[in-house]
Amino acid sequence: MLLKVCIDLNSNNYGEFSLFKAEIMENFDLNNDLFLKENFSPEKYKLFNQDIFNYNNQDNSIKIYTSSTRDSELLPGVLKIDKTFGKHNKKLLYKCIPDDKRLPNFLIPYNIPPNFNKLKTPFYILFSFLNWDHQHPYGIVKQNLGSMEELPNFYEYILYCKSLQISNSKFNQITNKILKQQTHQQWINKIVESSSNIIDRTKGYYVFSIDGKTTTDYDDALSFQDNVLSIYISNVAIWLDILQVWDAFSKRVSTIYLPNHKRNMLPNILSDELCSLIKNQNKIALTMDIHLDIDENNNVKSIEKIEFKNCLINLKENFIYDSEKLLKNKHYKNILHIVRDINQNHLFIHNIRNSYDFISYLMIFMNYKTSIILKTNEIGIFRRLEYHYDDNKYKNIEITNEDKQFIFNYGSNCAQYCKYNESNYNSFMYENIKQYTHITSPIRRLVDLLNSIILQKKFNLWDFKMNKGNDFYEKWINELDYINLMMRSIRKVQNNCTILSKIEQYNNNHKDKLVCKGLCFDGMERNNKMKMFNVFIRDLGYVGKYCVSNELIADNNIKDFHYYDFEIYLFLNEENMKKKVKIKLAEKKEC
Repeated sequence: MLLKVCIDLNSNNYGEFSLFKAEIMENFDLNNDLFLKENFSPEKYKLFNQDIFNYNNQDNSIKIYTSSTRDSELLPGVLKIDKTFGKHNKKLLYKCIPDDKRLPNFLIPYNIPPNFNKLKTPFYILFSFLNWDHQHPYGIVKQNLGSMEELPNFYEYILYCKSLQISNSKFNQITNKILKQQTHQQWINKIVESSSNIIDRTKGYYVFSIDGKTTTDYDDALSFQDNVLSIYISNVAIWLDILQVWDAFSKRVSTIYLPNHKRNMLPNILSDELCSLIKNQNKIALTMDIHLDIDENNNVKSIEKIEFKNCLINLKENFIYDSEKLLKNKHYKNILHIVRDINQNHLFIHNIRNSYDFISYLMIFMNYKTSIILKTNEIGIFRRLEYHYDDNKYKNIEITNEDKQFIFNYGSNCAQYCKYNESNYNSFMYENIKQYTHITSPIRRLVDLLNSIILQKKFNLWDFKMNKGNDFYEKWINELDYINLMMRSIRKVQNNCTILSKIEQYNNNHKDKLVCKGLCFDGMERNNKMKMFNVFIRDLGYVGKYCVSNELIADNNIKDFHYYDFEIYLFLNEENMKKKVKIKLAEKKEC
């Protein structure tokens, strides 16, 4: 009898593994087969993790059926050049440590460049399987990403490690080719002529945006006119539809922001030019109009109604957060007063102190109010969190409102995107938020784009040509597991790269060790002698784990929602050649 068996390895030392019947993924018990029980060894048969092999229990033969490792064109790994292991085809062999900890170390033939660093610093490489004719598998270098000394090389490497290096070349080529047929304004005119539902707000409205100094993808703006507060979001869906490039969309689900550059989800000409709400240019925006009842003292009494529209707008200014020009602007000051009033009855942020909080509040407001409308109409994608808000947990704690807000938001990082269903969507921040969604960043996040498509379809704001937009939505709503997996990986990559960059920058400019104030929270008992705390270090925008003995806890009075000084270190794990951040309590004195 011929069986297809899949092997699942727990580590690269082949010590622990599981076998499954590949066609039904049912556990394959070695105890039920005397030959395999006595003779089977993954290393003996030169099997990699997730290999599928044919096992004939009549003649006890084993033959590899398929191997993703052998078939992969680009495997990420670190090539150590401090020691050689013989030669292959006149090239010295060096040890390669794959990023996947379940793969064994490879030997790779390589000619070191003549200008190589004499310190023999390892390289980040991409390699492929060559053979397994000897004790160790052999590989071949496909691309040298550069020395481990240079942090930007790590940014490139980690994208391959997390399967985030997804090509956008086809999407770019097709989009650029189509856009060359007409000018920007001609495309805008075509959009406006294609729908009678687009309202012209290019005159009589002071529309502006607030973003960071280096921002190029402006996806939101606002205005206030005749007691209507309007939030404008770049209408990416209309651009994809008028260009008919739905089928060219790649597998990227989000823009990735790295310390030295960003990887756009959309072609650059869309994300940074046509869709971006750049001042003095006509733009198409999905608009939420918030109609307010305002008294004679300019105080908000209530929200009368909320409407969605598509508008043609022309921004007067792209402001920078907390810039002098912004703070002096009368339109900003007026809307800031109004938003603070709204926050009294629709509390989403503890205290709107600056323009960062101001924009955050408006985005949360629009996302939340949109989620209510989507849920009422039983459509859309939501954020689901298996977490119940406990207001008592955060009462009477002496931490800043800013840090309290961060802790609320931190809990939402484990939220998952899900389709509409009738279950209750637990709050990600506050008890009064029963459901939540994303719609305010369609330039940089796929889920926001999908929600904007279904919203416009439901309220007849745009007629998607040949049903392509609807097909696009249906395709992706059935791939939410993939979206969740990719979004989780992107968050980790962005956070890791940012903290490594900040620590390296400090170490390059200072001789003393890095010491920062950290907030301990959500401490959990690990065993009878140890406790694990989350530690939020605001100066670095970093949350680390701090495992500490009960004895040290008692000596230093360590407890949740208290501040302590921590030393921050970077170290290299020699086993897997990965840089890690370590935090250590610096002193006993509580801040």
